[in-house]
Order: sequence, then structure tokens, then C-alpha cells
Amino acid sequence: MPSAHTRLMLSLALFAPLVALAGWLGHGLWTRHFFDFYDILFNIDLPTRYGLFAEGSGGEGLSLMHPNLWLVHAPVRVLALLMAKTGLVTDAGALRGALALWVTPLALGLTAVVLLDLFLHLGLPPVRALLATLLAALSFSSLLFGSITDHFALGGLSITLTFWLAERSLRGGRLPRLPWLATGFFVTAVTVTNAAIFAIVLGLTAWHLRPRALRAAALILAGAVGGNLALHLLVNFVKEGVWGLHETSYGAIGLDDFFVFSLARLADLPFALLNSLSPLGYLRHIDGFGRLIFSFAGVHAGALLHWLPGALALALIGAGVWAGLRSGGRLGFLTLAALAVVAFNMAFHAVWGHEYFLYSQHWLVALVLPAAAALHPAWRPSRLAAALAPAVVAFMLWNNLATLRAIMDDYELINPYYDAVAVGLVQSGGPLAEGEAVHNPRPCPPPAASI
Repeated sequence: MPSAHTRLMLSLALFAPLVALAGWLGHGLWTRHFFDFYDILFNIDLPTRYGLFAEGSGGEGLSLMHPNLWLVHAPVRVLALLMAKTGLVTDAGALRGALALWVTPLALGLTAVVLLDLFLHLGLPPVRALLATLLAALSFSSLLFGSITDHFALGGLSITLTFWLAERSLRGGRLPRLPWLATGFFVTAVTVTNAAIFAIVLGLTAWHLRPRALRAAALILAGAVGGNLALHLLVNFVKEGVWGLHETSYGAIGLDDFFVFSLARLADLPFALLNSLSPLGYLRHIDGFGRLIFSFAGVHAGALLHWLPGALALALIGAGVWAGLRSGGRLGFLTLAALAVVAFNMAFHAVWGHEYFLYSQHWLVALVLPAAAALHPAWRPSRLAAALAPAVVAFMLWNNLATLRAIMDDYELINPYYDAVAVGLVQSGGPLAEGEAVHNPRPCPPPAASI
């Protein structure tokens, strides 16, 4: 195990470049006005989340789906106030907006630091621990969601902390209740359904330590979920003046719109894992509301150069699953727990949500975690895995940055069309009817064009 000083230097060397990279990517999306519209990327609500992070309000931020996501605004406001007191900044609102853009890049950096510490405590040498961490941090899911103002990067951070805490508990031989309660509160505050992921890891950890610890685990879970619900209701009472759940667009849309099951969704499952690491390509289309949407659902084909990065990463992870399940100990347990989390997400999102990739941050760390076993010195072929890992990470980064650049360039090409649609929506005061024609300076792109 490296010294504390070495771990600190490694963490700083990892944290700063990742935050800068995600910030740069986010700036590119911001300057292209990605954050001005709903659902450009999949089914995410960038204007809502940006308003929530910057101003503490924004509709769905008070929904039960993300019960206390508004708490993200607190450090943004405090930091903005402290900076404003220096007298160097006069527009506090603009400052909060600028700081809000750095919430998810910082979440990505912190996720990587926590994951690196986890791998080091599992016995990986520093270079191999860094490679395993980069496999997750430079995945397409992490780069994209670490660059945009939405809750998914925070969800990834909260789940990473859960696995880190599980390793710490196994190493210490006990279940520290306060850290588990705080982590569970964080997980649930960001996305309430992720309480199930927290419950899986907590329950398996408690059972592994001693079955009687399951009672303490149940109390921790109840406290995390109950505390979130109580705070959620209290904030709604303060803001709305009534007890009850906030009326959001989920109520208008109907939860049945989120329950979707089809054989096509199941067929997309293996490709969802691949695309979360390094995508084969993407789809773009104009929906019935006149919105330009980029999506990864149904992307099952691509050039060989787009296949290789994700396929090689999955092969490394697959080798890690084999090695981890045979190793036993903490590494074997965490491999098993990671598989359980991935399996839960695959089953849950087969019937809930709009597409697998949208929720990839909920399983990304669990997907990559077994790679630690493939890189662990205790596994005989680990030297070969360690020799190949740098090429896999570099290949992934190339493909992921190229895909993000293609999305940005593609959006700029269609932007005059989309601006015209947006203006039309504002002037007409309502969404376009399904299939309604719009006269634009550029022709409408094909309904679904594979890139």
C-alpha cells in the first residue's frame, strides 16, 4: 500500500486533469447552446438542472424522483457569496451560474479519486490502480455526464462511495453506521430508485460480515430513505405551503410513460454496456415536438475502429470477473456485489425509463470494478492485462472524444434548423403536431440518421 503522501499526489494528478477535461467538454456544449433546450441528449433536462444547481429551483428538483437534489445548490450559493465578498465579482447571479457548470466536472474528479483509493486498498500497484480508474473515468458515460449539468454524475459519485464504504467495512470487520447512513442519504437524495442499489451493496456487506448485522443495515436503509422523505416533505411545505409531494411534470406526463418493456429493449442490453464504455455511434432524430434528439438506443452497428475500444474494455472486465470470482476475499466479494448491481440495473431499466444509456452512471462503476481483479498481481495473467490496459484506455479516450466532437459538429450543422424550430415553438406557444412540417433555411435531417 503506497504512503499517504503518494496517494495524495496520485489523487491530485488524477483529479485536476479530469476536472479540466470535463470542464472543457462542458464549455464546448455550453457555447453551442446544448444547455438551452430539453432532451437534446436522450431524455435529460439540462435547463431544469442548471437552474436547480445555480438558483436552487427548477421544477423536478423537488420531485420525489430526485427528492433532495436541490441541496447541490447550497455549496454553490455559499461559494458565490464568499467570492462576492472579495469585491472582484459584482453579478452574484452570473457567478452562481458559472459555478453551477463545474458541479458535474468536480463530481467526475471526486469519483475518480474515490475509485483510485478503493483500488489501492484492494492491493493494486499504483500504476495499475490508475489504469483501472481511468477505464471508468474516461468511459463515454463518465465523460458525457461529467460535462453536463444533470444529476447522473452525482449519482455515479454516490454509488462509488457506496462501494468504497463496503471495502472499508470489510477491511475493518464492522459496519460503521454513521458513514453508511450519510452515504445512503446522499444516494437517495440524488435519485430515489438508487436506494435499491445502496440496499444491495449494504445488505451483501452486512451479510458477509455477519448475518446479524442485517438488522443494523435495515435501520441504516430506513434512516436514509426516511430522512430524505422527511426533508423532502418539509421543503415542499416551506416552498409550497402544503404538506405533500411536489406537483411536477412527472404528474403531467404520467408514470406509465416511464414503464416500457419490449424485446427491442432487451436486445439493446449488451450494446448498452458497450456504448457506456465506448460507443459504436449514435442516432439523431426530430421528435413530434420538433426537438432534435441524440440517442444511443438501438445503435447495434459501427465501424471496426468503433467496435474495438468498447469490446477490448469489456474483454478486460470479463477477465476480471473470472479472476475476481475465483480470488475470494474482499476482491471476490466486491466482484460479486458489482455483478449484482449491474444485473439489477439491467433488469430494472428493461421496464423503467427511456433507454439504457441514460442511466449508465448507475452501473458504470460496478461494470468496471471487476477489472481490478484482472490487474491484481495475485492473478497470474495480470501482467498481460496490465500491458494491454494502457492501449485500451487510450483507444477508448480517442473514440469517446471523437464521438463527442461529432455530436457537437452535427448539432452545429443542424443548429439553424433547430433554432427555427425553437422560435416556432415559442411563437406558436405549443409543441408541433406529430409530423407537422416546418419551413427552415436548411432541409430537415432524416428521421433517424446513423452517425
